[in-house]
Amino acid sequence: MTKVVPLQNKFFKRTESFKAVVSEIILEDAPAYGGGTRTDLVINFEGEEPSLRLDMKLDKWVDNKGVLEPKKFSIMSRFLESFKKFKFAVEFNTDYTEVATTPDLVGKECSFTADAQKFIPDPKELDAETMQPREVTFYVWKLAGVEGL
Repeated sequence: MTKVVPLQNKFFKRTESFKAVVSEIILEDAPAYGGGTRTDLVINFEGEEPSLRLDMKLDKWVDNKGVLEPKKFSIMSRFLESFKKFKFAVEFNTDYTEVATTPDLVGKECSFTADAQKFIPDPKELDAETMQPREVTFYVWKLAGVEGL
């Protein structure tokens, strides 16, 4: 069974590695922390909740010879690089409203791994419950396997 945890903004997020059949890969606008909107890469699964949802952080992508791409070593860069290991290309349209994989991942059973990373943004800011410096956890996701390859 996949472990999920409720986050402060009241949606569930995957926090552990898992295996599931991909039913859809889409881009979605979502409310950004602090206001405005962000673009999320969302992977939905057959009979599995929740989706795997990654903030693309498009405002931080860099121009590489006329093509926008995520900064090297960013969470999104590491996620997209993991697809290349299995010879899958992730392609976005020019206004980042659509996404596709070549070959198509929909219908394939895929394994994803999560590596939890932690940091303390401000040592003076204390967690109300523990009275220790507030620690932020983020997850670095990677495609770890595709059945039948």
